[in-house]
Amino acid sequence: MKDKQFFLDTIFRNYPCPAIFLHKETNEHGHTTYHVVDGKQRTQTILDFVANRIRIAKDFGDIRLDGKRWRDLQGEPEIKKLFWNYQLTVEQLDLLEGRIVNEVFDRLNRNARRLTNQELRHAKFDGWFINEIEAESERDEWKQLGVVTTARAKRMADSQFISELALVVLENQLLGFDQDYLDGLYGKYDDPQDTVAALDIDAFRHEFATARNYLLGMEASNRAISNYARTFAHVYSVWALAALTPELPQAADLADRYAAFMEKVNELSGQQDLASFLAADKDGLYKLPMAYLTNASGASTDLAPRKERHNVLVHALLGTQT
Repeated sequence: MKDKQFFLDTIFRNYPCPAIFLHKETNEHGHTTYHVVDGKQRTQTILDFVANRIRIAKDFGDIRLDGKRWRDLQGEPEIKKLFWNYQLTVEQLDLLEGRIVNEVFDRLNRNARRLTNQELRHAKFDGWFINEIEAESERDEWKQLGVVTTARAKRMADSQFISELALVVLENQLLGFDQDYLDGLYGKYDDPQDTVAALDIDAFRHEFATARNYLLGMEASNRAISNYARTFAHVYSVWALAALTPELPQAADLADRYAAFMEKVNELSGQQDLASFLAADKDGLYKLPMAYLTNASGASTDLAPRKERHNVLVHALLGTQT
């Protein structure tokens, strides 16, 4: 976000910026596409600003611009004209050989690395939700639960996952994982007083903390989370159970049930001849663990397997069906 605000500062102070490099590609039908070889963040900053996704830095130094979004400039035609009249230097690479274009890109971006989707959200959003999530990610409790690790924190994978957990509470339902859909929800809750007027932030924080503390209670009882919910798929499922179930047993009680259930899941995953093992299960003791295991691999973040795992846990641990 700071890089984008710095570029907005450059525009409104009418300072020069480096050239944007485009590669022109025309197909056999005469249709032309321009690829941004270098300058994607600058062009995206302009688009995000006029779409009200980002704001000027609060300490810009001009009361007309401090902390303002594009929509806040409706009564400032001269300032808007200054924005539209800002001159960008554009260099066009009319090269037909992709190898040469790639060499140019490499020279311009030799020290850069591809950002993850969550790193891009960190740069794009500066509202309530992203700040809430990043503050939550700093809590030691998530390290205790094994959600936050040094490796995940480096590329913000932990923040992305915690935002998924928060959205279970905010939307009061399970959600399938899709990066574009997650972007949309970040936008929805970036400035909730404009988009989700009915949102009670204090109530959300209370519900979120209640679910978090419930998982901590399970962990304190028998290390149920760190021993058995070692992947995000498992954490998401037990979190959804805690967040969406109105009346739960004591955390220690559920921790024992969860550990016993996951022992069966782990036993199944370790079988070399799974078909023979299941054929010998005459009492059906492994039917629900098998249904859970089947939906905890592959596309485990899709909505259908998340719902199926949730239904299995509700049935197996609470004795009810959804």
